[in-house]
Amino acid sequence: MPELAIDKKTQWECIRCGACCEGIIVGKSRDISVIKRGKPVCKYLDEDSKLCLNYENRPFICRIYPFVLDMDAIKGADGVARPQQAFKLENLKIHSECPGLGKGRRIYANKNLLKKLEKLALEFAINYKRYINKEIKIDELI
Repeated sequence: MPELAIDKKTQWECIRCGACCEGIIVGKSRDISVIKRGKPVCKYLDEDSKLCLNYENRPFICRIYPFVLDMDAIKGADGVARPQQAFKLENLKIHSECPGLGKGRRIYANKNLLKKLEKLALEFAINYKRYINKEIKIDELI
């Protein structure tokens, strides 16, 4: 899936289409995809409502979609890891095939979305530290 840089004009809104739940999805050390109608989809996708049946407990990778972290942005020029840096809009990318891209408010102006990303950044930073300390594996980080 091609990824695009986010700029001040980029618009996005979740349109609850379920497209993000299609394909092979791996979270917390396990594959959570099943085959339905001949294609892989998340086992938690309610195909009628296009909503997640596990919304409150969905994996990190699902909570951040359609945004993509640039893992290289975690380390600063001084070599020190700053995981929250990866969540700065200038370091994030967005999946170009998300049907919500180009809809809704501009990402830079969407305060609710920015608050959600800030919360995810903090959670990621905490888990990144746990990963560095070898308390969790990489697949538990994402």
